[in-house]
Amino acid sequence: DVELADPTPTLDDLRVIKSDAEVALIQQSSDIASDAHIDAMRATLPGIAEWEIQSVIEAAFTARESCWAYQSIVGGGDNATILHYKSNSDRIAEGDLVLVDAGCEVSGYASDITRTWPVSGSFSEPQREIYELVLKAQLESIESCQAGNPWTSMHHAGSRVLAQGLIELGVLDCSLDEALGDDFDGPFRDFFMHGTGHMLGLDVHDVGGGRQGDDGPERLLEPGMVLTVEPGLYFGSWRNDLKVPERYSGIGVRIEDDVLVTTEGPVVLTSSCPKTIKEIEALVELIKEKSFIGVMSHLANADKAEYESNKAQLSRFREIVAKLDPALALSIANSGGILNIPESHFEWVRPGIMLYGGSPSPRSDKRLKAGMTLTAPVISIN
Repeated sequence: DVELADPTPTLDDLRVIKSDAEVALIQQSSDIASDAHIDAMRATLPGIAEWEIQSVIEAAFTARESCWAYQSIVGGGDNATILHYKSNSDRIAEGDLVLVDAGCEVSGYASDITRTWPVSGSFSEPQREIYELVLKAQLESIESCQAGNPWTSMHHAGSRVLAQGLIELGVLDCSLDEALGDDFDGPFRDFFMHGTGHMLGLDVHDVGGGRQGDDGPERLLEPGMVLTVEPGLYFGSWRNDLKVPERYSGIGVRIEDDVLVTTEGPVVLTSSCPKTIKEIEALVELIKEKSFIGVMSHLANADKAEYESNKAQLSRFREIVAKLDPALALSIANSGGILNIPESHFEWVRPGIMLYGGSPSPRSDKRLKAGMTLTAPVISIN
């Protein structure tokens, strides 16, 4: 007699631990998705449509020989508080946050990133409070992704941070134990209603177990596992099942990275995607102010007052660039032509004055002429 058995459980287990070749493909996918999110941040201005951000993201995937791993989520304002919102059909008002959950595939291996940023370039104080709390929870969750820890360790670590933060912000009026509940099912879940992560691989929600609510014994984290870490807080103004604090009404924040478990600790595969407030504000604000990158196009006949005004604008531009992490500044330079050099190596260019880059280069011997249009770069890297 021939005994037949379902091979799925065996195949699922084989997919849990990634080989070096598989990790390399996920890293490539993560790098492409990170670049796509940066492209989207760079393109963001108040009034932009959700579908326009989606088009930037998915065009970046295609341009880098990949495809989307799942339908991109782009939710502005209140739409960011709707889990798995996929309509992407509204415009995003000035002052609102946009939540973008988008990842791609390379040779079948997925990435999965979520970032949240202000379309106006700066977080409001309430937005900043919620964002910093979610980021703190995410960093704590990532740190708990140590080989040998139970799967739920990252969920519990992040949940404790979120619950304590909600108490300190006045959203919850109870003790930490009461906020967490008997099984991490307390009132903090009113604002954080999903799991903290899932397996990642040949599927964006990959097989192998590990998610909250799965049957069977709890899985321990092992070297070679790749998983997502994605806490969030959501304060939908549309909710009628509980009282949403007016201060945070309409704010939704999620931050998600892809993490490789190793014997030396967690490795964030999506670390090139900006997520600190300083990085995000500098990047989005840089683009918001990009209109003056081309101010030199009419300098041929500029009078003294106009020249002095342009100098002030360029000084402001340099201040924004200076906020960026050097690696991020270089990434922007390579992808968008917005470049940076030390103050000591810069001279304002006027008609007939040599473009100066601190050392001889093919660009440095060109001179501005009347009527010449110069859009970028206004600053260069040595």
